[in-house]
Amino acid sequence: MKKVGRRFKPIVLCFVVLVFLSGVSSAQLRRAFLPKRPLIEFLKGDVTVVSNSVTLYNEFRSRLPEGAQTAFLSFSELDKHISELINAQKHIVFIIDWTKETFPIEHRELLPYDIRLIRDMDVVIAGDVKVIERKPYARVLISAPSHNSALEAIQKLCELEGREITDLKMQRVWQVPLLVVVTNADEETISIFGETIKADFVWVTIDKLPKVERLLMTETEVYILTGEQPIPSTLKARLPFPIDVLRQNQSVLVRSSKGGNYYRILFYSPNNRFLKHLVSLYERVEDIPSEPRLMLHLDMSHVKKLLVFPFAEAPAIKLYVMQFGEQVVGAIGKAGIVDELVIAKPEMFDDVISWEAYRSGNIPTDVARQLCEKYNCDALIAGHIAGVDAISVISQGLTSSPSPAPDRRIWRVKTERTQSVSIFVEARLFDGRTGRLIWSSRFEGKGVSKQTIHTSMPIESHEPPPIQPEQVERQVLDTSLYRTASSNAIAQLIKALRGEMIWAPRPRVTPVVTIAKPVEVTQKEGQVGAVEEKFVYIDMGEREGVRVGDEFVVLRRVRFQTARGERTIEEPVGIIRITEVKEDMSKAVIVELEEGMSIKPQDIVKLRIPQEVKPKAIKEEKPEAAKEAKPKAIEEEKPTPIKEEEVEGQKEPEGKGEND
Repeated sequence: MKKVGRRFKPIVLCFVVLVFLSGVSSAQLRRAFLPKRPLIEFLKGDVTVVSNSVTLYNEFRSRLPEGAQTAFLSFSELDKHISELINAQKHIVFIIDWTKETFPIEHRELLPYDIRLIRDMDVVIAGDVKVIERKPYARVLISAPSHNSALEAIQKLCELEGREITDLKMQRVWQVPLLVVVTNADEETISIFGETIKADFVWVTIDKLPKVERLLMTETEVYILTGEQPIPSTLKARLPFPIDVLRQNQSVLVRSSKGGNYYRILFYSPNNRFLKHLVSLYERVEDIPSEPRLMLHLDMSHVKKLLVFPFAEAPAIKLYVMQFGEQVVGAIGKAGIVDELVIAKPEMFDDVISWEAYRSGNIPTDVARQLCEKYNCDALIAGHIAGVDAISVISQGLTSSPSPAPDRRIWRVKTERTQSVSIFVEARLFDGRTGRLIWSSRFEGKGVSKQTIHTSMPIESHEPPPIQPEQVERQVLDTSLYRTASSNAIAQLIKALRGEMIWAPRPRVTPVVTIAKPVEVTQKEGQVGAVEEKFVYIDMGEREGVRVGDEFVVLRRVRFQTARGERTIEEPVGIIRITEVKEDMSKAVIVELEEGMSIKPQDIVKLRIPQEVKPKAIKEEKPEAAKEAKPKAIEEEKPTPIKEEEVEGQKEPEGKGEND
């Protein structure tokens, strides 16, 4: 040991001398030995997020490390908190989506980057670190021209690595191709478009069109127009479709080419209500039809009683998609578009052949009219699974690394299997008075693609091992992909029924279409433990009384600061249904999601109490008065999300029940 020590001392001495001669400081030397880790992990403790988007705030908050305590401030609240933000002993993150409310230019000194230098196409990630009372605090800016690019910027920030918090002193600027949106619609419509389309865009109102003339010449043009506001004739001449030929209750959607990957796109509807539905239909520009898609908005306000046939399943996938027809019936009932549903049953018909044909939508005019007359219904809806596209692709690739032998390499064969399922559903709607077909449509429900990768044992050889050519199979055995695809197809159907037609305003109710199991009316509450594609795992099971079929509302607790102190609200995220129950946990499938939301670990889950057991029931002693009572009109297309401009002093949204 003494000999080893004597040999080691000169080495250490030489190292110290080299460090001294090179001028490396002790701090630099210490930093060199620190491991790299994601920069976002340095944002621990109190973090205030200043943003014009609650959705982006929630997305960023879900990426923060454990122990981070977040608070939300909207741009409208900056004036009240400007003094405390200047020297705040906390981390401050600014997230700006330029398609929404603009950042107040008079408060630009708060930002670690001069926003006057940001151009229309720029995505910016910038940071600075201030030391207050010997503790470092970071200020980070994420600026993007759209919701989609803001999400990508958040992801990029999470991927950046550093050795210490001072590495947040950085600037990253890059440009993205833009869509140029010209509109006369309201800001809510633009927000829906921004959260749907997977592209970056800037938008202007018609009166500010000259400001983007240069961009319109070189980029893709998107016109989002409503007939409720005037449209100049000069603008009509630029559109890819002559909107003057449309009827008063018609909408149109079309994409025409400008050459290359640049297009001229039109979304036009007679009012904002239908326009909101139109802009939410497509996620990719390339999916927008190149031939005009005309949409006739039927007036269904007279329909109070609807005859529903459980949609027919496809025999080939009956094992993978269970009770598809019942799922459609339940979804139509939950949509709350009519007062009463009548469910068609096989006993209504003389033979099984007629039943199967009718539930598929092949109903003769006279039969549809007679059925509606017999059961006193105003309309009839039926349909079926029209097709299934199940693809499994198996491909192989090679990776290699050096071998100890100079003339050999170590090879590994990587086998990748990609599975995807799409289900196509056709629906038909018949008028109860005439029995005629008045509406039909086809919907595609896409399942989430699933990838599995297998890497072979290493092989040491001179030559690479042979690999198999790509194989395509028209069969997928994963039942979860079929369930996801069918749920998405049903969601598309309900979205079209509610978005394309005019129904009488009525509160949303859960219809009594099937006999439900008795539910114990207790407020069960738990937490999301993990999320896997369309499945959610919660920390409640048999011990808490959870049963298969129970539905839970998923909520996210959002904290924000106001002049009166800190407030907490529960923001709705979605609805899940229990599919498997164990002693201390349960597995659930995602039934419904709020617009732009996704379920995250640590979200709160609460038992969803069915409408049938709510205390405000119709009084038995006054049945006729209750029957004649008209529900309060509610202009509601979907659950109203939290408005960013109303975050201050926010109240819980008022519930809408059958007697509101």
